[in-house]
Amino acid sequence: MKKDQDSKFAKSFSDALRLWLRANRNRVILIAVLFVLALSFFAGEKLFSDPGDKRRNETAAETGQDPETKEHVETSMSSVTPMPPTEESSAQPTVTPVPPTEESTVQPTVTPTPPVETESETPKPETEAPTSPEAKTEAEEGYILCTITVSCEHVYDNPDLVPDEKWLVIPKDGLILHTTTMKVKEGSTVYQVLRSACEQNGILLDAALFSAYVRGIGNLYEFDLGRQSGWMYEVNGYYPPVGCGSYRVEEGDVIVWNYTCNRGDLQPEGEKDNGSNLK
Repeated sequence: MKKDQDSKFAKSFSDALRLWLRANRNRVILIAVLFVLALSFFAGEKLFSDPGDKRRNETAAETGQDPETKEHVETSMSSVTPMPPTEESSAQPTVTPVPPTEESTVQPTVTPTPPVETESETPKPETEAPTSPEAKTEAEEGYILCTITVSCEHVYDNPDLVPDEKWLVIPKDGLILHTTTMKVKEGSTVYQVLRSACEQNGILLDAALFSAYVRGIGNLYEFDLGRQSGWMYEVNGYYPPVGCGSYRVEEGDVIVWNYTCNRGDLQPEGEKDNGSNLK
């Protein structure tokens, strides 16, 4: 009875295994191939391993040196072929001493010379350089010097025309800008000199933008003292018949801006209506 049960169990197990193998045939084949490859790899490593490598690895482990480096050094040392000494390398250079000649043994004789007085030892009086136009330095080239003054002292000749509030802006000495030397570019106009001087001294300047017509200087404006009052300019004591934006300043010019209460009262008889800053 027991044998029948064992045989039935074995038969059923074999049937189940057969069915499983049939269902998983591809997997079984893959596992078998991998197993065979693994066995062949380990077997081949043992068959083809070099016993000399094993000894070198053991020696390197004891000395602490890389076996590949040691093998490379041994190979490079064995490949060096000693070169036999040549005649040129073995021959020592022969140096023949040269006897001293008379020229080399003769010491030069130095004859001391007495000091000679030169002109540089005698001090010369310093002379000032001439102040001519040719003596201008490169930094001064292209510039000229002129003076400018802004005066309203003639207002004191007509005190009845001055409003009370204007006495606050009129200087006691009548000079809004004392005589000032200006360094300007060549070709500058009277108006440009006035504008630069006002900017440097903090003086208010009111002028037309395009025509360079001066309406007021230092809070003193045209028509403040009547319909004929306003600013006029003169150059070297002469009132030019052109506007201040057209007159070109030259080296050494003396420019004076005057406030007039009545047009023409500051000009000589032959220069009436000149200094045409006035309209």
